[in-house]
Amino acid sequence: MTCIIGYKDEKGIYIGGDSADIEGLDLIIREDPKVFERGRFVFGCTVSWRMIQILMHTNFGALVQDDDQTDFEFLCNDFIDFIKFRFNQKGFEFEPAEDYIRGAFILGYKNNLYVIKENYEIAIAQLPFVSVGCGFRYALGAMAAMRVQDSSTMIKKVLDIVSTLSAGVQGPFNIIHVPEERK
Repeated sequence: MTCIIGYKDEKGIYIGGDSADIEGLDLIIREDPKVFERGRFVFGCTVSWRMIQILMHTNFGALVQDDDQTDFEFLCNDFIDFIKFRFNQKGFEFEPAEDYIRGAFILGYKNNLYVIKENYEIAIAQLPFVSVGCGFRYALGAMAAMRVQDSSTMIKKVLDIVSTLSAGVQGPFNIIHVPEERK
């Protein structure tokens, strides 16, 4: 249970998320974040803390995009193959007889936002914002309704709104901004 929001503007990309760990009716506010940077990738993850831990502690340095590959081609092929191998290597189980992971995540790469779905499909939204987790509908509605000058403030306000409407979303909230020039 969670809410992760990705937003892109002329200053770069922003990914923010909550700190809730929900199991049934039990709530733990986690110290370890669902939003983090690993090399040139920024992640905002849902559902499986084991998936988050594997991604957070993976060295992506060996993963190199070929000059003739588009970003999307690189992500659909090399990146997905790499994380699938890494999950398998670390004993992270897939859904039985399926090619599914337990959780989706937002990926920031080269100043673009992508949603990696449970079946490893990669989605690129036409809108400048995306969201995943149990609060995603609330977040998308709030993002569509509000526009403020400061993008980090907007993401914090949207997460506040979502946390009042969804029992699966709780602060404190973590937000990462990757400036445009750092792509």
